Amino acid sequence: MGNFLRLLPRRGTRVKAPLRLPKLAFLPNTRIAVKLPLVVVGMAMLFGLGVGVAAYLISLQTVQEQREAALDAAVQAGYDQLTTYFREVETDVKLLARRSDTVNALEFFSYAATQDDLTGKSAQTLRQAYLADNPNDAANRFKLDSANRANNAYDIQHGRFHAVFRSLMLAHGYADVMLFDYAGTMVYSAAKRDDFALSAGPGGELERTGLGAAFKAAAASPEGIVKFIDFAAYEPVGGVAQSFIAAPVYKGPLVIGVLVFAVPADGLSLKLQGARGLGKTGEVLLVGMDGLLRSDSRFSEGNDVLATPLDLVAINAGAADDYRSMPLTASSVSFAFKGVKWQIAALQSTEEVFAPVTEMRN
Repeated sequence: MGNFLRLLPRRGTRVKAPLRLPKLAFLPNTRIAVKLPLVVVGMAMLFGLGVGVAAYLISLQTVQEQREAALDAAVQAGYDQLTTYFREVETDVKLLARRSDTVNALEFFSYAATQDDLTGKSAQTLRQAYLADNPNDAANRFKLDSANRANNAYDIQHGRFHAVFRSLMLAHGYADVMLFDYAGTMVYSAAKRDDFALSAGPGGELERTGLGAAFKAAAASPEGIVKFIDFAAYEPVGGVAQSFIAAPVYKGPLVIGVLVFAVPADGLSLKLQGARGLGKTGEVLLVGMDGLLRSDSRFSEGNDVLATPLDLVAINAGAADDYRSMPLTASSVSFAFKGVKWQIAALQSTEEVFAPVTEMRN
């Protein structure tokens, strides 16, 4: 009895109202037996929608992270490839400039060129023999070992040294290997292009070209120092984009001339076009500080070097809309060689990057 009385509410104590379900006002004339299942279904739908949105957002973040990782990896791979490439080019020109046979070749060619024509027209004589009278077309003049000029001092030295320089040019993909005497006259060319036997010295035909700048910089440098000139249209060979790397040739304490390699953009383009992990629309490009490409795109028919612009501000911000007529997602890093600065950019179609998320959303 005592226990029962303790269960009763004391006088003055407020009794809690019984728990009541909220009124389902959206279906006022519908029985509760029908309303409850509808509420459960509605709550399940809302929960499912929330899960779907969360999954979409998670997928979007995952794709963004994967995209950044892939682009960054491609940029780093391009950076490593170009670092290796230019290190090899620098080693080639530095070592060749210091070899004794290069010193001998430069001395012999310089002397023979001046003795070739006692009337002072040695450059014209050399150009006639190795360019105009060359039996090969312009692209294959390098194949000529001898101009068949009996007892000619220059031709004898040419037959002696040409095979070595030609082999280096072909094996390493250089456009030309050239020797200049101290005055700036090109006394030897492996490729025998239209600039052969012209002058890069003061007042010479090549003075105001990239080749002339390379000669001037190297001729004033200590032994073992390499100079590089960025890609520019080289008019003596039809305006083709060329860069030049040069080193002085010393005999003892005296500089006797300059060794120069003409470096085309082809080698850079092939290195960068081998990028992996960027799907069907991705690629890695080298861009100059002037906003023009220094490597060729694998997606264009023409040559893009010094012709196709790419917005540096846009790619540094992670996008590029002015190239290939499609929105592109981008990543980039600075790259420099011998004081010349560029940007390495990895690009991929934004549509392809976010294709998995788009498919999920649809």
